[in-house]
Amino acid sequence: MDEYWTRVIQALPALVVLLVLYWVYLRPLRRQVLTHRKLLSKLKAGDAVITEGGMLGKVEALVEPDIVRIWISPDRSVALKRSGIAEVVDEALVDKAWTQEP
Repeated sequence: MDEYWTRVIQALPALVVLLVLYWVYLRPLRRQVLTHRKLLSKLKAGDAVITEGGMLGKVEALVEPDIVRIWISPDRSVALKRSGIAEVVDEALVDKAWTQEP
């Protein structure tokens, strides 16, 4: 019986490290993923967005369930996967970027 408890006590630090890893890293990461999925599900035409690549644009249309067409300038649009949208931003930010001279 003593050998059993010795092994249990030796395993406790590893279990504590795993629990701390879960609470500090994995739980917030899962929450972030769920928040991003909710953002993508609510995406609609006219939303101002920033892509994962850092491009500013406005959603022109939802072409397919996983394809979005966005305007990246007043006369250019591109299609990309819905998961390529990083965040929805204020429309004034996109308008300002489009009107600024380089």
